[in-house]
Amino acid sequence: MCTVCMEVLKFPVQFESCGHRCCANCLPELLRTSAQCPIDGIPIDRNRQVCLR
Repeated sequence: MCTVCMEVLKFPVQFESCGHRCCANCLPELLRTSAQCPIDGIPIDRNRQVCLR
C-alpha cells in the first residue's frame, strides 16, 4: 500500500532511509510538500530512492 495515496502501489519506489514505499507518481508531490516519510517522519533524500519492479 502506498504511504501517500493509500492505494495499491503502482510502480513502487522505496525510501532508502526507512524502507517504506510509495507510488512513483506520488513521490514528486511528497518531495515538494514535506520531503519526509508519511509513516515515520524520517527525511527523504530525493537522490536516494530505490525503484522496485
